[in-house]
Amino acid sequence: VSSDESDGPAANLVDGNNGTYWHSKWQGDVPGYPHEVQIDLGSKKAVKGFYYVPRQGSANGRIKEYEIYVSNNPEKWGRAVKVGSFPQTTDKVEELFARKKRCRYVRFVAVSPQDTTHPWATAAELGVVLEN
Repeated sequence: VSSDESDGPAANLVDGNNGTYWHSKWQGDVPGYPHEVQIDLGSKKAVKGFYYVPRQGSANGRIKEYEIYVSNNPEKWGRAVKVGSFPQTTDKVEELFARKKRCRYVRFVAVSPQDTTHPWATAAELGVVLEN
């Protein structure tokens, strides 16, 4: 991740618990948008899309605009395979690509927040939708 806090570590993004969350740095020197998360799938997989579960219990840091990149080399990302906006919701949002992508790495970039008064990002869960 581009940053996180001890009360919202990146590991919370993949713990299967919507009650926990990742929080970008919000104390001290606070970076602004964009914020990003890179996921290593461990090997090449057929990825159909991704899902995002917003932070529950607080709208603080919810993401609005995003970009998704895929690669087999975490140093070279190319063009975004998906660009969009999330609705202001607490529901899980699943976004599918136009075509499946065989890749090892997925890069999620939070481009802007729902609430523009704060420069941080949060998410309860973030992951990929794999081909069965």
